[in-house]
Amino acid sequence: MRRAFARLTREELPRAAAERGWPVRTPEEFERLLLDHLGEGSPKRPPCVVDLVLAVELAEGLLSGDLCCRTMSRRRLCEAAKGDPRRAEALKALLDLLSGKA
Repeated sequence: MRRAFARLTREELPRAAAERGWPVRTPEEFERLLLDHLGEGSPKRPPCVVDLVLAVELAEGLLSGDLCCRTMSRRRLCEAAKGDPRRAEALKALLDLLSGKA
């Protein structure tokens, strides 16, 4: 499972990102995106097998088009802004601007 996760985050997802214009591009960004989406936010310890299985499923969903990389990236940014009202408000304004709502 670790090999599948590594292959997806280091090769397949970055290649798809370049072709599809995704906001996430590097292997490290994909690892954080997938693991943060699962709530596994500790970069200090390796993910458990269950988290790897779920992360591989998410990655495959991105590749197949069943999941949206932009939406997952926005959610991750919003989660990171929690606890800091000024950062959260600035991020919301930026996302509104990017989506054409501003």
